[in-house]
Amino acid sequence: MMARIKSILAFAFLGAVGFGIGGIVGAVIWGGSPGAPNAGQIFLSIALIGAMGGASLGLGLRNWRKAGVAALVGAVGFSTATFIGLVIQLGLLQWGSGTPPYFAGLFSGAIIGIVFGASLGLALKGWKAAGLLALAGAIGFGVMFQAVSNLEFEVSSAKSFGIWGAIAGATLGVALGYLEKRKAVRNV
Repeated sequence: MMARIKSILAFAFLGAVGFGIGGIVGAVIWGGSPGAPNAGQIFLSIALIGAMGGASLGLGLRNWRKAGVAALVGAVGFSTATFIGLVIQLGLLQWGSGTPPYFAGLFSGAIIGIVFGASLGLALKGWKAAGLLALAGAIGFGVMFQAVSNLEFEVSSAKSFGIWGAIAGATLGVALGYLEKRKAVRNV
């Protein structure tokens, strides 16, 4: 039982480190040049966050091929998920009085987490895993977006991206670690 918990915590650690570092690198790219970031910088930063986070979770599976697939799916899935979340966020702005409702971070973060978690789960483990990773992504990204949107520092700073990444990555890591240990227990 203790080995099972340690292994799940190892996946949580890998997820937190991969997405946390990815978030910091993404924030540096996002805001690294004077003036407003261009679309290429924004896309590259989002894709890198997903790729680094996906690769770190894939490394926990001790399979280089799966780590590469997870990096690719992470880049594409996180970019797609962020685009969908942004469209929903803008829709919430238009729906209201021009200011986002209090729950906007929770809602758009959960949508991003569902899309990203499901895409990672499908690529790494199949349909059953996609559901659990989508749920974990919804919780991790939803809570993280809502919490960080209420804090006092700049939303696009390296600090906030690092915190976002670490929280969401750890949540996805716990779910993936659980799935991996469950498979190992069944095969014994």
